[in-house]
Amino acid sequence: VMADVKTRWDSVFYMLRRLRYLQQPVTRFLAMNRDAHKLRHPLENKHWGRLELMELILQQPHTVQATMSAENTPILAGSIPAFELFMAAWKAM
Repeated sequence: VMADVKTRWDSVFYMLRRLRYLQQPVTRFLAMNRDAHKLRHPLENKHWGRLELMELILQQPHTVQATMSAENTPILAGSIPAFELFMAAWKAM
């Protein structure tokens, strides 16, 4: 699973996407681990739906950031249309 990076605001999106991709192996590992119940925040079946929702919410700002950047060079001309799409997508949620 990827780590959170303070300088990259969308690192949480990447962490969630990767964790959901690895859902089956993570679930199996936790089921086999005798000490899993000792975890501070155990990951239970009910949490996977919430993680999916969080990923969907964070997908929108991630898409806007990717649209506004071309090879890490900001493109100002696309910022307003990208932001409008972002706001429309969040309002539709």
